Amino acid sequence: MVVTFHDIRSSGDELSYGVAQDVFEETIRYFTQNFNVVSLREILDAVWGKERLEAPALAVTFDDGRKSFLTHALPVLREYGVSATVFLISKTLDPSFVVWTDVVEQLVYRLENIRLPRYLGYVTSVDAGDFALKRAAVIRLKAYLRYLPVRRREVAMRELLRANALSFEELDTKGLYLRREDIPQLVKADVEIGSHSHTHEVFSLLSREEARSELLTSKHVLEKVAGKPVTCFAFPCGTRGDFRPQDISLVREAGYRAAFATIRGAVRLRQGQFLLPRMDAPGGYEDQPLSLFSGLAAYESLACGRRERALKSLVESRKRTNVLYVIDCLHTEYAGGTETQLESIIRNADRDFVNPFLILLRGVPPSGFKCPVDVLGVDKLLGFGFVLALYRLTMLMRKEKIDVAHLLFFDSVILGSVAARLAGVPVIVSSRRGIGSLTTKKSEMRLVKALNRFTTCILCNAHAVRESVLEDENVPAYKAVVLHNGMVVPQGVALPPGEAKLRLGLRPRDLSVGIVSNLRHVKGVDVFLRAAAVVSKKESLARFCIFGEGELRNQLETLARELGIEEVVDFLGFRRDVYTLIPGFDVAVISSRSEGCANALLEYCFAGSAIVATDVGGNAEILANEESGLLVPSEDPVSLGNAVVSLLQASHQRTILGARARRDANEKFILRDALRQLWCLYWRLLHPEDGPHLESINERSD
Repeated sequence: MVVTFHDIRSSGDELSYGVAQDVFEETIRYFTQNFNVVSLREILDAVWGKERLEAPALAVTFDDGRKSFLTHALPVLREYGVSATVFLISKTLDPSFVVWTDVVEQLVYRLENIRLPRYLGYVTSVDAGDFALKRAAVIRLKAYLRYLPVRRREVAMRELLRANALSFEELDTKGLYLRREDIPQLVKADVEIGSHSHTHEVFSLLSREEARSELLTSKHVLEKVAGKPVTCFAFPCGTRGDFRPQDISLVREAGYRAAFATIRGAVRLRQGQFLLPRMDAPGGYEDQPLSLFSGLAAYESLACGRRERALKSLVESRKRTNVLYVIDCLHTEYAGGTETQLESIIRNADRDFVNPFLILLRGVPPSGFKCPVDVLGVDKLLGFGFVLALYRLTMLMRKEKIDVAHLLFFDSVILGSVAARLAGVPVIVSSRRGIGSLTTKKSEMRLVKALNRFTTCILCNAHAVRESVLEDENVPAYKAVVLHNGMVVPQGVALPPGEAKLRLGLRPRDLSVGIVSNLRHVKGVDVFLRAAAVVSKKESLARFCIFGEGELRNQLETLARELGIEEVVDFLGFRRDVYTLIPGFDVAVISSRSEGCANALLEYCFAGSAIVATDVGGNAEILANEESGLLVPSEDPVSLGNAVVSLLQASHQRTILGARARRDANEKFILRDALRQLWCLYWRLLHPEDGPHLESINERSD
């Protein structure tokens, strides 16, 4: 495990950001008593298999290179014999460089009668003695400014200072960072030096060349000052949304041997060395009790150990887990969310752990799946065709010694449950991917309830879907488990916004509002069109793009004509390259009447779009209202239209919401992580005696 600190403040200083010195000493004492405290170099050697460490091992790091490391932290570290790595912002070695976050803190903390911009929508003045309100104002200001483009942030900072009749020169931001003359002292004390970039800009906001320059310049400057190689890098801010896959490649190309992010978790052996997790230390604006951190650390170590044991057992078992996926059909032309997820699962399945098979009830077998695929050719669950399909499926399950039958859609759940029961398949997993997605007919629901007795686990892709299953299907609560969708983050395929707009046939000054959706009633594209009519009356430059196909296309085109907006609405059909064009949306919309974990919504998030979505199903589990997007009531085109207008008229808010949506998606909805959870779920269901019971799995899903 790797822990990171930032600033160490004097114990009596209530305003400065950082950990109080007495809390820091208590934390280090606890680490030395309860962990095998080692250097970061030893952690990396263990990751690369060069060294074995006694668990639980822990390394201490510091970000930013604050002066307080030398004055407050280093004496404590020496006293307890703890080594540390400091990730420096190389430009702060120059006394003339001012970090904008320090300007914000100095402005709010040190001055009286602070006036803040009204566009924050938060507070316009702060009383000098209200420390809690000042802390909240600093957090809000940093969150707003961090994801602005550099030039726009500089303008906002000047406005902020002008509102308080101040200039940069009047604020005391000197002496906060280590300087060139301090570095030899660190080297002499055997402190490792790492890079935290050159100017501490969020990498996801930089161009490829700017990101490369940050990496190379910082490495060159620090190596020149320290007199030795700098091999480790820590991403500024460091959450998943603060860097892109291409940035990880640039780190490797720049000559670093490891990169760290601020992602909660324990470092695992043989983990990829360019996306290593670190945990924030206790403290900050309010000193949290060490027991909270130690409990979290223990949980992470235990959770990591369980995952590793599960995966190790899968590899060392007599064979891989044979998983049979059964689905009604795969729409090769217009794939829906369930089909897309299944395709991603099979194409990215780790063959060390699972051996996938695919059965379609009907349709044409897809190509390129790299697993056995068969089509039963049954259209209806009636008559001789059903009996023949049941026999074939049962025999196949027995022949291939299927361990897990994973069933999707109604017909597959009915046929697959019976066949798996007859074949003696030990684990039957039945998926629910939307509220009421399986069936709404009472007669069919009675059949589903009866077959649920044979089902080992009902896998839901959102908590809202799980609640619906518990209410409608009357299953025991422990059987319904939540595992959100995951996505492969496309690398280097999204077009720049300007070019994407041109590909959409739009002018640069047009304000584009887009939706990616199948044209079905449940997706509410008619609500989108009625909202578009509301937007058009207020924004003459608004243009509307609809990607998708379905049975309602003709009716929706007629509706657009009736609303008088056919000139500003483009029906662009189904496009497999739609992700490359999403950056051309100024606002991306989900207008569904019902959802589980919407793939289109995840695509918007990964593209960094400003999003307006209806507050149905699992949408609220992906978007935090007014934090990473806007949520509006379903079936309310006026509210939807007004929300879109509010974003079209506030470009700075679009930037903030899009950056936060990308950050949250990268933390929660990466396909690799979802697949690891799925493989471990299969293993735990197959081996309940070796892993936690299903009730405990479900508790963690909550």
